[in-house]
Amino acid sequence: MIPGEVRVVAPIIERWRYRWFGRLAVSDGTHELVLPMTGSVAQWFQPDERVLLALASDASDPPDFQDFQLWRPVEHGLLPVWPLWQEEARYERRSPLTGAPLATYRLLFREAARETDFLAIVELEQSHYASEHEKVARWTCPEDGTILDANTRPLCPACHRPMRFSEILGSTRASRFLVAELLDRQSYEPAIVGYVRIDPPLPIMHRRLPDGTLVRHIRRLVFPADWLELTYWPERHNRLLREREPY
Repeated sequence: MIPGEVRVVAPIIERWRYRWFGRLAVSDGTHELVLPMTGSVAQWFQPDERVLLALASDASDPPDFQDFQLWRPVEHGLLPVWPLWQEEARYERRSPLTGAPLATYRLLFREAARETDFLAIVELEQSHYASEHEKVARWTCPEDGTILDANTRPLCPACHRPMRFSEILGSTRASRFLVAELLDRQSYEPAIVGYVRIDPPLPIMHRRLPDGTLVRHIRRLVFPADWLELTYWPERHNRLLREREPY
């Protein structure tokens, strides 16, 4: 792969499945290419932004998820954007009496990027935190746009097809998820054995500078309003959304 500079045309994101699917349209000035990735990554790019792209020699047309690498130029070098971070590790379980190894586990730690990753996260959340009064996930029917909150994957009340994962309730648009995948597992062992949810700091907070000056609502100056305001006034946004989209 030889990296070359390309220009971002636009991120292409469907809100209902941005957690596990999105696209980024880029151009080298002559040809336009649509790169598949998660919407969680694509949402950070702005039109006309310059990035470095490297395509595999055997890349399909259009490229698949594993056919390219992408970097964003930053002040001190290049920031890897795609593929997502992952790292393998081995853990031994030892006898508390003799210290002899009893079992060895091979784990792959990586950022959640597939719908199946989030289905596993829903199962883990449901096992630990869910109740009849608190729902874990939001589901969407891609056929008719029906939206439901539920702890397990429901059937669409309109078309009676299984709904698709959309969102972990309580997370924000900027939240990211890391999963621990068990490699070399037995058929009865789950693929995803743990996860970590990374949320951005939500307080809008003030910042006091060294000279004593107080900068109020510092996060409003850094992040777009739709990343913060939902956290502070959900009732108003929910009412406006229902007026605009009655379903």
